[in-house]
Amino acid sequence: MRGHGKSDKPHDAARYGREMGLDVVRLLDHLGIRRAHIVGYSMGGHVVSQLLTLRPERFLSATLIAGSGRFSWTAADARDAEQDASEMERECISRSLMTRLASPGTALPPDDSLKVLSASCRGRQDPLALAAVTRSRGDHVITPAAAAAVKVPTLAIVGTDDPMKAGLDALVRIRPSVKLVVLGGATHAGPRGILLRPELKKELNDFLAKRPQ
Repeated sequence: MRGHGKSDKPHDAARYGREMGLDVVRLLDHLGIRRAHIVGYSMGGHVVSQLLTLRPERFLSATLIAGSGRFSWTAADARDAEQDASEMERECISRSLMTRLASPGTALPPDDSLKVLSASCRGRQDPLALAAVTRSRGDHVITPAAAAAVKVPTLAIVGTDDPMKAGLDALVRIRPSVKLVVLGGATHAGPRGILLRPELKKELNDFLAKRPQ
């Protein structure tokens, strides 16, 4: 995604938002791929969920892992985004975001560990670009009506101990055709993170095996 890895890292929030999803379509065009299966994890799930409302004809299926899409944008959401972005500018990582994504009762790592994480992040990422990505969250919002109208076959996978589960539960209420798989004890990230669970790969492979290639 733009803002990450070896992609461009503009510092203007207006350069992110829905443009992050449309980059996927641009890549498909560049590669000459008419339709594809798409999988998004965490923020990638939010991006994919919006993209399905913008360019659904380009996708054979979608899998949302621990990321549902954003169906509203409140003053509290805006405050959270600004706090997270400000912390990223200072430290590269956001303690407030880590707290919200942690499973209930889980404490943040000690300060010494967070300092190590921050130093590692600054060595790999651009803090100002990450802050700009964070400030663009509001541009990822889709209406429940738009989410309900999506016809692309969709799988959703999330852990029982992941705060993101509430969003995927909401998506299933909006679009009951979504197949929701909940992995017991899985968290958003860390030692019990959902990406480490072997069931994830099995569920994804089984879902894709039933879809056209």
